[in-house]
Amino acid sequence: MKNRNTLIHSIVVIAAILLSSCSTGEAPVKELAPSKAETKEIAALDSTPVAVKQALGIDVSHFQGAVDWDEIKANNITFAYTKATQGATYIDSKFHQNWSEMAAANIARGAYHFYSTESDGNTQAEHFINTIKEVKAGEMPPVLDLEQGSIKGTIAMNQFHLEVLSWLTIVEAKLGVKPIIYTNNPFANQYLINEKFADYSLWIAEYGVAEAKTPLTWKDKGWSIWQRTERGNIEGEIGNVDHDITNVALHTLQIK
Repeated sequence: MKNRNTLIHSIVVIAAILLSSCSTGEAPVKELAPSKAETKEIAALDSTPVAVKQALGIDVSHFQGAVDWDEIKANNITFAYTKATQGATYIDSKFHQNWSEMAAANIARGAYHFYSTESDGNTQAEHFINTIKEVKAGEMPPVLDLEQGSIKGTIAMNQFHLEVLSWLTIVEAKLGVKPIIYTNNPFANQYLINEKFADYSLWIAEYGVAEAKTPLTWKDKGWSIWQRTERGNIEGEIGNVDHDITNVALHTLQIK
């Protein structure tokens, strides 16, 4: 196994790609020299200690193309999420391949749904459940991705909260495990001010900082997973992937 510094240097390359979970359309990959901000981001990651209790992971979608999950596993990645669905009808074109190959590589796998206000929470929950079918012991809890791209047009805040809570409640009831909420600080502090959301573990996205800030709703609970860079490359995959770290021992998040 590589030590932590070697791992971080091996995963960061001079490339940039739109965050994969924000769109279902393809985005071109541009080869760029690292900016000053990206250089600082790399330095921040290199100086951030990884405690023994923490685990390293990645999240992917069709943007990454074919992934060699055995190589991913060999690079000390112990958990991974793949995009499953978006809205009421979309299924990520690489979901089924990633889902089966993650299991074969003995990586703790999880699936996420990108929420859209274009359809109700009930319909989206059923779409997600019908796609992933079931979850098993040792896997990661399902994730609901809530961010700026989720809001289409205008929607009353209380209605948005009811629809999101409907998704969370239905998925928990049907799959038997409480989902995780993925979001970022700007979105959470504008759209997720509701104490009921704090009942769900938080996966926070924040890049280029030494420590992630916690949104107001989760201020007393903190985050469980931190997506700390959206630009990185490791052996075994083609496109850039998001890199994640847990705040607790991995087994405490895995489905029992």
